[in-house]
Amino acid sequence: MKNLFHFSRTAEPGLPQVQALLEMLPEAALLVDNQTEKIVLANAKAVELTLYTRQELTQLKLAQLCPSPPEGGFLAKLRTDRAGEVILATRNAAEVRANALFTPLDEARQ
Repeated sequence: MKNLFHFSRTAEPGLPQVQALLEMLPEAALLVDNQTEKIVLANAKAVELTLYTRQELTQLKLAQLCPSPPEGGFLAKLRTDRAGEVILATRNAAEVRANALFTPLDEARQ
C-alpha cells in the first residue's frame, strides 16, 4: 500500500502561514506583538468589525484600537484570566463591544 500522506516541516511557520490560519477563524482575530503591543496581523473578520483595512490595522498599536484597555493593561490580562470584554474603536469612531481572548504564542507552542 502506498503512503498517500507526506508531512514534513523544515522551519517554524512564518507570518503567511499564521495569516492563513487566522483567516480560517469564524471570529475577528488579531496577532499582536506583546512587547510593542503593535498589531502584526488581522483577519478578514477583524477588518469587517473595525472598518479599518488590514494595512491600517497593522499600523496601529492595540491601545489605539482599544481606547479603554483592561484594568492593568493588556499584558496584565495575559497573566491573569486572559479573557474579557473590550471596547474597540472603529474607523468611523463608533464603539463596538467584543469578547477578547488573550493568548501568548510562546505558551501555545509548549
